[in-house]
Amino acid sequence: MDNLALDAARPLVLVVDDDTGTLNLMNALLSGRYRIKLATTGRKALELARADMPPDLVLLDIMMSDLDGYEVCRQLKADTQTCEIPVIFLTAMSHTEDERRGFALGAADYITKPISPPILLARIDTHLMLKRDADLLRASRHQLAGLRDGSLVPHQALAQGAALLLDTFAKMRLRDAQPNALFIQSCLRALVCQLVSQPHYRDELAQLDIELLCQAALFRDVGMLRVPEAVQCNPASLTASERAQIVHHPEWGEVVIARLAKLVEESVTAQYLGEKHRIDNSTNGLQAGFTLAKTLARHHHERWDGTGYPDGLAGEDIPLVARLMAIVDVYVALLSERPYRPPFSREEALVLMMAGRGSQFDPLLLDCFVDLAPTLSTLAGLADCVCRTP
Repeated sequence: MDNLALDAARPLVLVVDDDTGTLNLMNALLSGRYRIKLATTGRKALELARADMPPDLVLLDIMMSDLDGYEVCRQLKADTQTCEIPVIFLTAMSHTEDERRGFALGAADYITKPISPPILLARIDTHLMLKRDADLLRASRHQLAGLRDGSLVPHQALAQGAALLLDTFAKMRLRDAQPNALFIQSCLRALVCQLVSQPHYRDELAQLDIELLCQAALFRDVGMLRVPEAVQCNPASLTASERAQIVHHPEWGEVVIARLAKLVEESVTAQYLGEKHRIDNSTNGLQAGFTLAKTLARHHHERWDGTGYPDGLAGEDIPLVARLMAIVDVYVALLSERPYRPPFSREEALVLMMAGRGSQFDPLLLDCFVDLAPTLSTLAGLADCVCRTP
């Protein structure tokens, strides 16, 4: 992500803290990488954010003498001029309730002091790239207008968002991400088609839009954007804090998708301003697609025996689409090279997965997939795209 620093029009970061020592430290850390504006009060921060050249991102302390960070964030998000600017709280307040309050106000991230410079820089770059992609999506909303009877086709809307997010993923990897994404879709499509003929799942799958599911699958690991690349590509065993970052990525992914859904809905509303029927038809389809994407993002690491994350769901309490995604996700991951191991063969991967039958995976779904696997294309020559998961 060094290209952000080398760009002649470097991103503008507003740092807000009433401690001048902290401001000087942040200025020294960030000024070689971004353009910097500094504010020692909440009111000055709001003035700078509403200026002719608004910041691309705000780093905001919470405890300040005039307006606290929560109030500054609330006002930024309530103003149409500044509501799209990502806000990252930098604070010594580390209680869960403090974080929950910050996210409820619309903050993009929450980093506790003392600050680790590599983590801070990675988080800033991540949110700057997400903002860039969101800006591109807004500017290109006419490309989202694939119409069917006057409404937006949800597959196409998801595909546009997925393309932007996959582009961001590719910038965080040493290799191209696209080939394995297509393989994941192919495996998922084949598994669903195989299961449709089986009585146990027939009724539920009959209501499923397979192509919409395949598009939604591309969002499942978007939460990994918040995990530093050094953690994702670490060839050594993960520390407890590093593993905690991995474990939280499904929740972070759900938040990102919710924001993207809101952005696309606003884009459609602006495009069909005053045409309530077309807006309703389009947004209803969009919500179905993004709801599916959020389900996959949050629950694809749940385990059949209830020991997965983030919610510890068990058995059929795990949504069926997430149980399907879990099998395909692990299969493709095992066939892919990692910094910490070579790829497994198809036979080795299936043996390892069968060891998790009834514990990690839905046994009936896994049996069906094992029967299907020999008919699927191999990953020979394809690049690694699946994020590291413990």
